Amino acid sequence: MHASRRSFIVAAGLAPLALCLASRAGATEANCDGELPMSQKNRRRALGYIDASGEPQRRCGLCTFFSGSESGCGTCQMLSGGPVSPQGVCNSFVAKPR
Repeated sequence: MHASRRSFIVAAGLAPLALCLASRAGATEANCDGELPMSQKNRRRALGYIDASGEPQRRCGLCTFFSGSESGCGTCQMLSGGPVSPQGVCNSFVAKPR
């Protein structure tokens, strides 16, 4: 009985560390909305911005208003220069001219 009690205590003590590491791992991906001011959050909501487009040809990385790299966060003119994922999309998408 002592071994299972010890295991539980060790697991309970390590749980916050595991959650912290998991949240940091997620932050290194293309999730670009971190700590945004309320104005940015409202603007995203108004334009219907989502972090992951369901259509490969309709995403921020291919939009006229997007500036940045395909691998990391960029900025969007429609979102007042706020950070966006190149894989995201909003209702104001306009394909870059070819």
